[in-house]
Amino acid sequence: MRGQPFLHAPHSGYQRLAAARSLAILDCGAPPPPAQSTEAHAGCLAFEFGANGHRLVVNCGAEKNEGARWDGALRTTAAHSTVTIADTSMLPILAPGLARDLLGPRLLAFEARVASERNETPHGWRVEAAHDYYVPEFGIVHERMLTLAPRGNRLTGSDRLLRHASRKKRAAVPFAIRFHIHPDVRVSPSMSGDILLKLPNGEGWRFRHSGSVAIEESVYAGHNGVRRAEQLVLTGQVGNEPIESAWVFEQIGTE
Repeated sequence: MRGQPFLHAPHSGYQRLAAARSLAILDCGAPPPPAQSTEAHAGCLAFEFGANGHRLVVNCGAEKNEGARWDGALRTTAAHSTVTIADTSMLPILAPGLARDLLGPRLLAFEARVASERNETPHGWRVEAAHDYYVPEFGIVHERMLTLAPRGNRLTGSDRLLRHASRKKRAAVPFAIRFHIHPDVRVSPSMSGDILLKLPNGEGWRFRHSGSVAIEESVYAGHNGVRRAEQLVLTGQVGNEPIESAWVFEQIGTE
């Protein structure tokens, strides 16, 4: 078909960042109404990133053949490349019981703010987004910023967690920033503390972060079924003062 893909899908909320042969997709949309959410995922501000036709950062996907085993877990926030507070999904799934038998495994959605804004900068296209889904339980707002360099050789991001103005002071709670890596990508730590990522075509990428990063097990559900994968996890505590974590995926051997 002729024409160019949309940079922003206003009805679903997805933002598209493309440069050279790199592509990042950021989910900035609210979940569908509860009646239409029986297959929806709680992955607000999750993103996927690929280069030269190969997927690098992904979400865990959706598996229909083993739905009873995986479907509920794959729909939670921890199965997405975004921030999770206190190991709690930003939107719970209706628990098993009579209500679920009648209504289906829908998300228990509530009204919350999801906003995004995109701008073209000298450093490339930038999207700034935020959501309030963790405010009712933890009083925490999640803000995420992504910038894709004009040559597509660097994806820079930052995650900011801050106390909502309407919430009183509370004890600190743990958070995790997850980056699920496609199973075809080889993941290895370097002596400097960075994470080296090798694509199937031999192309090398590096993940850098100012703090420590852990490599943990993950899964990836695609057309070949559920496969073993790995994820990069940044952890910390957020209290009454804002916390900001900056990170970058950059191609090795380019300026």
